[in-house]
Amino acid sequence: MEWITKIIYTTVVISASGALSPGPLTITTFSLGSRHGWKGGFLVAVGHTITELLYITLLFYFFSSAETILKGFVGDVISVIGTVLVLYFALSSMREGILGLKHGKMFHVSDDVSYLKNPIVVGMLFTGLNIWFLIWWLSIGIELISLATRVGLIGILVLFSSHIWLDYLWLCLVAEAGRRGMQIMTAKEYSILILVLGVILALFGINIAIKRFTPYAILP
Repeated sequence: MEWITKIIYTTVVISASGALSPGPLTITTFSLGSRHGWKGGFLVAVGHTITELLYITLLFYFFSSAETILKGFVGDVISVIGTVLVLYFALSSMREGILGLKHGKMFHVSDDVSYLKNPIVVGMLFTGLNIWFLIWWLSIGIELISLATRVGLIGILVLFSSHIWLDYLWLCLVAEAGRRGMQIMTAKEYSILILVLGVILALFGINIAIKRFTPYAILP
């Protein structure tokens, strides 16, 4: 019981650094929230859960192999695809912000891209193609996995349960903030916000590639 308590406490404290930090998934969830509200955030979290649970399970059984793979060519490919996906969504947000300003009405993010209408798919893609999320589990998160393995598979289940509720809480709050933003802002104000978020999202996307392939970064 002592180990279970330690796993729960350590997981909640350490997970906050990943779950509550701003990033592509957070910004995208805010945008999707304009259409779906907190339910959209919940569905994004479901997609995130599917990918994250699979990844943690793989790390539990194949940690050394996963580390080697992500540091090699496969990691490079994930970084490139992830960068393209983030930039695509960022450009869609920027375009819709500009159109909103031009026409004086609000536009939903990515209404013209069918698979990006599905929050579960967005959660899966923005999680599985985020190289820094994967590396977070290989670095900071691996301490949690090492701790959990001391009590076997039950420890992993306790770890995941202690971690994932933060993601659901955060993403539901962010998505609901997106919906309420549409209600309290004018079309112009909300379009400017979407445009700014699109620019920030683009910076995140560019930063993924820069950090992966150079010793530099434009964001912390």
